Amino acid sequence: LRAIQLANGYLDEHELDQLDAKLDEIIPKQEFSGKIISVLAPSGGSGGSVIAVNIATQLANERKSCVLMDLKLGAGVCDALLDVR
Repeated sequence: LRAIQLANGYLDEHELDQLDAKLDEIIPKQEFSGKIISVLAPSGGSGGSVIAVNIATQLANERKSCVLMDLKLGAGVCDALLDVR
């Protein structure tokens, strides 16, 4: 995500396709055996990021693998909520 943010915020469809192809080369295909939890908020300030961070924190406390992705590029607050610098 940092690479995407450095590209002035957003990538166009062609650049996303190139990124996807590059990731397919780097990351070996594996069978997926996990769960995906998506948190969507209707508007800013509705608490969606707080809920997502709390779910990720609880999973980590239970020693479960977890990836938290904030897809609001340039405007996300998950790093601030987790005090990540």
